[in-house]
Amino acid sequence: MRISKTLKNIMNMYADSNLKFEEISSAAKLILSLYRQVTWAVDSRANFMIFESKENYGSTSESAYLYLSTFAPEKVEEKFNNRVSNVMDSKLMLFSLKNTN
Repeated sequence: MRISKTLKNIMNMYADSNLKFEEISSAAKLILSLYRQVTWAVDSRANFMIFESKENYGSTSESAYLYLSTFAPEKVEEKFNNRVSNVMDSKLMLFSLKNTN
């Protein structure tokens, strides 16, 4: 396999810093793969929640909150709150990972 000039320069920078390029590269690929999977899962869950909320509780957040707070059984409200909390927690973790240098 031919190594590009850029990749060769990167490998030399690692060697100059006494770092193992292969180990760091494979770890970075693994982290990126996990990050993608989590991001896609959160995005899919959020899109499903948006669709489900519009279908079940109305097209605006105000009507959804009104239904949940006034008419919905406690279990439905609790389930909705848990789902929203999970999505927001996931979003916060992804945001934290994204902004970590």
